[in-house]
Formats: sequence, C-alpha cells, structure tokens
Amino acid sequence: VGSDTPKSGLTYAMLDGKNDVYAIDTESISDFLNNKFWFLERTVYTKRQPADENDKTDYSKVDKVTIERKDIDYPIVLEYDVRQDDENIISGNSSTHILTSPVRLDCNPDEAYDLINDIFGLTANEVAVAAPSDEVKAKFGLDDPRCTVTWEIAGETIALHIGNEYADSEGNNHGYYCMADGFDVIFIFYDDRLPWLGAKVENITMPLITSNYIYNINTFEIAVPDGDYKFTLNRDQQNFEAFCDTTGDDADPDLFKNFYQYFLKAPAEEIWLEENDSPAYITVKITTDDFTDTVEFIDTGDRMCVIRLNGRTSFRCRKTYAARLEENLGRMFAGEDILTAW
Repeated sequence: VGSDTPKSGLTYAMLDGKNDVYAIDTESISDFLNNKFWFLERTVYTKRQPADENDKTDYSKVDKVTIERKDIDYPIVLEYDVRQDDENIISGNSSTHILTSPVRLDCNPDEAYDLINDIFGLTANEVAVAAPSDEVKAKFGLDDPRCTVTWEIAGETIALHIGNEYADSEGNNHGYYCMADGFDVIFIFYDDRLPWLGAKVENITMPLITSNYIYNINTFEIAVPDGDYKFTLNRDQQNFEAFCDTTGDDADPDLFKNFYQYFLKAPAEEIWLEENDSPAYITVKITTDDFTDTVEFIDTGDRMCVIRLNGRTSFRCRKTYAARLEENLGRMFAGEDILTAW
C-alpha cells in the first residue's frame, strides 16, 4: 500500500511479486493503515445481558464499589441500599447506594452516580502497551497502583488499576496509565474518565447523619444531662401520636415532628475517625422494625462535638447544634416552638 493518488478516495497499491500498480478504494483498506493497537479492545466492561428468559439476574445493579487510593488511609466503599427493595420502607435517601466506609452515610445521588455506574461502557482512550512484562508494569506505576477501583456486579468482581500519569507528546499530563482485570494491556485513560481519583467523602454524601423517616420509627429515646426520655410512636400518618413513656404524657404531635426534624439535621460537618471513648453528652436511640440507630454526641471542649454512630466514631459537628437539641427537648415539653437555627 502506497500513497494517495491525486484523485480523492484512491490509494496506490500493488501485489507482492507483481509489477502492476493499482489505484484502489482507500476506504476498503483503511483498517490496515491503523496502528498495531487499533485492533485491540478498549472497552473493559459492558453491561451483561441475561442469558435467556429464565435468567432473572439484574446485571445493571452494582452491589458494591470499593475505591482504594494512596492519598487516603481508608477505603471509600459504596454499597447497594437494600431499602430500595422494600416497598414498605419510606426512606429520605433517593440514592441507590449508601456509603459504608470510612463512615456510614447516605449518598448524594447526583455526586455518587458516576462512581457507581461509569463501569458500564468503561472505555480507554488509547492503548500504551500490549502484553507488558512485570518490569514494564512497574515503569508505568502498575506494580503498586495509586488507585484501585473494584466493582461487584451479579457475583462478578471487576477491578481497574490506575498507575502513573500519562504525558502527551508536548509534555502535558492529562491522563493515567491503567490496567483492567482480564486484559493483558496497559491502557491510557484521560482524566475525565476517571472520577474515582478525585472522589471525596464529603462531596459524595448527604450531610445528614441519619435519614430514618418518622413513620418508620417505633421508639425514639434521648438521654440528656438532666434525664432520659423514651417516646413510643403511633405511626399512623393520619393520626400520628408520640407518647412519652417516661412522663406518661402524650407529646404534642406537631411539636414532636418539628423536634424530630431538627434532630434529622444533625450535621456531618467533618469526617472524624479518631477514636473517642468518652461518655456521651447526648445520646439518641431510634428503633424501627428492622434496625436500631444510636447517635452519640461527645463534648470535646473545643466548641465541637464528636459524633459516634452505632458505636463508631464518625463525625464532628459544632457543639451549638447539640446544645440546641437539648434546648429544643425542653421547649417541646413546655409547648414552645422548636428553634431550627444553631
């Protein structure tokens, strides 16, 4: 195959051992003019389809995503929220997944979507090396990746390993060398196809510590410095009631709802993983038919509270929030409006 002819769309060619030169349709030989890596598959995972009508597996459901990076000392783990499968559960979370590591929080559906679903149709921009040796993998940072993303889908595990930065011919860094399980190839992925590298817990989650809907709750218990109080709830939406077992009185249903709404605003202002076994300043325990959530606020003496969620140190928030929670409990008993600012 030689050069293009003066006539557009034709290329000079000849057969080996023959002296005749032909002008042939360029389009018919265009595939042969691509570089040697053009023929290699660059899409590392596509959504599988059911094998037949008896296969009821949901291949579009991502069960778990794990992001492990060198720049953070904990894995970021997103897991399918099983509440999605229970039509009787009313949840304040519209995301299909929840964060389970380093803390447990509802996901922001808009911010977490790409981290979960970009596996489907995940395609490299270029191929760098085919059948790389261990030495070549090390050269491109793939013997000890800066980031590994693992998905669990329908019993299958898929991983993408991200190595050194990729620089173009002009020395501009705008991608990374990567390898995917099942491919003996080093790929180049541009930055816009790798959202996992810059993922931050505070950006992909909702700021609320718990999203238990009030009509799912059986009991609400709160312990403050001046006493412990337990409320049993009638979850009938048309005739909601909150009975205080401690005092033997019914709470005003509207005030209780407003008090509970304030509690739901308990903010995860800062991820805080440093263990703290100090006694709680305020403890809230919520019980539903299926589980119990315990939220403890620990006064650390620096205008902040450490928050333990289900026994696990997870967040910090301003102490003014917890102080207002205690004040609002008193206001509810006194029949006064709940204050929403702190």
